[in-house]
Amino acid sequence: MLACVQAWNGGDAVNADFEPGDQSDDCNIICPYCGHSRQAEACDGDADEKPTDDECEDCGKTFVRYAEISVTYRTEPKEVKP
Repeated sequence: MLACVQAWNGGDAVNADFEPGDQSDDCNIICPYCGHSRQAEACDGDADEKPTDDECEDCGKTFVRYAEISVTYRTEPKEVKP
């Protein structure tokens, strides 16, 4: 999560190496047309992973957004009391 916070720049994250086309990021939704980046909110994730139309806050173009959901399992030893 720290990487997400560091990557976020008040809605104006700009990537000098941006190339239009398919985009992917763990923390932000990136416009595939202009590269404008905004922090993803809880309501942006669709648990059923259906495509959702979105509109860029900067250039105004419409694009399709998908939420890719993954699960990570964590384990730890269970202490046994004598």
